[in-house]
Amino acid sequence: MNSQQVADLLGCSVKTVENHARAGTLPGTKFGDGWVFASELVIEAVKTISQQEAAERAQPQRKAKGFKVMENNRSKPPGMKHLSQEAIRQILTPH
Repeated sequence: MNSQQVADLLGCSVKTVENHARAGTLPGTKFGDGWVFASELVIEAVKTISQQEAAERAQPQRKAKGFKVMENNRSKPPGMKHLSQEAIRQILTPH
């Protein structure tokens, strides 16, 4: 089988087939400008990948890690020594 035939069989693009062949997830042999695949090996590889993915889906899903809540180690806000008490009061008073 050539890349186009495998792509038609799997319902994907030729580029996807050749990317998988280069990565080694789809068994094939490079001949000249193209790839050649043994149909029984392609089918066996798809079966293996399908079984692995099904087993992964059957595993309980881990919760995604969220944001870590940081502890507030400050007892009070930093001082505003350069501001008068009246200015601080005006800033802190809702309008």
